[in-house]
Amino acid sequence: MYGGVNAPYIWVSTPKGTTSWEMFDRMLGEANVVITPGSGFGAMGEGWFRISAFTRAPMSKKWRSGSRR
Repeated sequence: MYGGVNAPYIWVSTPKGTTSWEMFDRMLGEANVVITPGSGFGAMGEGWFRISAFTRAPMSKKWRSGSRR
């Protein structure tokens, strides 16, 4: 996880074997959260997604782990 220090977004790696678009679909379908697939930023962005939020790192890590609560 990177970012969030001077900007309202962070970059999070996708779980192993999951594309950034698959993660987009998962977050939207399971958590009603819209993220930005990293592949939208070019080939080097694949395997990452961007969350735009105003939250603390522990909550973001919780989302990445797939926890719903």
